[in-house]
Amino acid sequence: MKRPGRAVAVHTVTAATLAIAIAAWDLAGVGPADRIEHGSVITPPAADRIAAMGLTVVTQPGFV
Repeated sequence: MKRPGRAVAVHTVTAATLAIAIAAWDLAGVGPADRIEHGSVITPPAADRIAAMGLTVVTQPGFV
């Protein structure tokens, strides 16, 4: 269970970890500062879902 007032940052570098993270947020709910770190593999449908959930994606442009 997610604790109120605590932000969650999930490092997703594969499609599988992104799918698991989205499923977890579906169950726990999204907090205002929750975010996806790296997000190196985000498909257009996943990007639409992430936007609808109100999540932030933080990328690392130095790793491109």
